[in-house]
Amino acid sequence: MEMTPNHLTTTVSKEQGPGYLRLMRMAMGFRESKILLVANDLNLFSQISEGCRSIEALALRLPANIRVLRILMDALVAMGILHKVDNSYYNHEIADKYLVKSKPEYRGDFLAFTHYCWSQWNDLDAVVKSGRAISKTHGINQSERAVGNAYSWGMDNMAKAKAERIAKILDLSGVRRMLDFGGGAATYSIAFAQRNSQLTAYVMDLPLSIEVARENIKRNEMEGRVKVLQGSYWEADYGNNYDLIWVSQIIHQHSESEVAHLIGKATFALRSGGRLIVHDSLLTEDRTSPYFAALFSIYLLTLTEKGRCYTVNETKEWLIQAGLKEVIRIEIDAESDIIMGVKP
Repeated sequence: MEMTPNHLTTTVSKEQGPGYLRLMRMAMGFRESKILLVANDLNLFSQISEGCRSIEALALRLPANIRVLRILMDALVAMGILHKVDNSYYNHEIADKYLVKSKPEYRGDFLAFTHYCWSQWNDLDAVVKSGRAISKTHGINQSERAVGNAYSWGMDNMAKAKAERIAKILDLSGVRRMLDFGGGAATYSIAFAQRNSQLTAYVMDLPLSIEVARENIKRNEMEGRVKVLQGSYWEADYGNNYDLIWVSQIIHQHSESEVAHLIGKATFALRSGGRLIVHDSLLTEDRTSPYFAALFSIYLLTLTEKGRCYTVNETKEWLIQAGLKEVIRIEIDAESDIIMGVKP
């Protein structure tokens, strides 16, 4: 009998115990990931939600090969994403909640962007050997509309609930003028402006992201108080006298010297008493946790020449060097932290 990887796992694990099983799950984790990402790209879960539940109907609608689609969907049943009754397939609760386009907590755009990132992970061995990123697009090539849209809407998918939570954590009561630095789909600006009816936010980003921001602002009926500034944060004139400058998930893309420059430039645009807030995936001082940031830092090696996830203290020091006072950390969740300082 030919020994497949599953046969090997089952046979050897009886001798090696749970540690071996954990190791094999790590090594073979790509299988579940690829199956899920392909199904999401096919818009499979939305089609099932709309009542298209037989293999024949789905193969015609997608379109897809009947034999291969059946094997794919049976695997999704085994993974707990779908369930099967006779010859019909239904979304499990997790798929119905997060992978159906019409649902408010849809996360499929983020999965689509994750699939675009697959090739970067394939380059990791070459990156480790050479010390150089294969891709230099910082995650998006602004000329590739599909990738850019998937990225911007995907980040909005993931950030929406967090933005609402952060808006409640921060004291926004005295904020009238805010700059959202590299603000993408304007997710945080919208949430902050919804929290404070006196706040006007300005979202700065590149052209493709600004297109998405405009659409998102319109969807949320915030055109009067969330405005866009098209341009690169390296070159643009930010203006001045901001009460708050929000720098979310930006610094990990850049080198230490570049981050210091950006923080200094942002600080200059604040009014006296204004706050600079850096929101990012930050590491502990030994750089081994939290789990999300440690693995995210690996991904950044494949995208950027000098970017990585920085530590809490490294980030605090940049704000202090820029002349900010009262520099503090606010823990948000397992994926991100806030470092905040006040301009004297």
